[in-house]
Amino acid sequence: MKIALIQQDANDKLGFPEHIPELLIASSGADLVVFPELMPFDKTGRTAIPIDQGHEDLSLCASSEVPFIAGGYVRQEKTLRNAVFLAYDKAIHGTYLFEHRLVVG
Repeated sequence: MKIALIQQDANDKLGFPEHIPELLIASSGADLVVFPELMPFDKTGRTAIPIDQGHEDLSLCASSEVPFIAGGYVRQEKTLRNAVFLAYDKAIHGTYLFEHRLVVG
């Protein structure tokens, strides 16, 4: 199995999720693409997107050619979570959530 790891600046939210399709095309020889820090890692929670938006954005980018795993911070109601999503064929097929003790006001 060939895995492509794409590391991005964890504080940069510019281009998410618009740049995902071109990065998947550039990784076309891989069986799986991993974006460990795709969504901004803002520990204050100010720029963390709602989990539903993360599902929607990543689903729209999920190609039928290459599955990918994407991680980052999301908000679930007022709780900040470190999330990891498995995306493939226009859907999220798995989600892992780790709860932080920070409540976003």
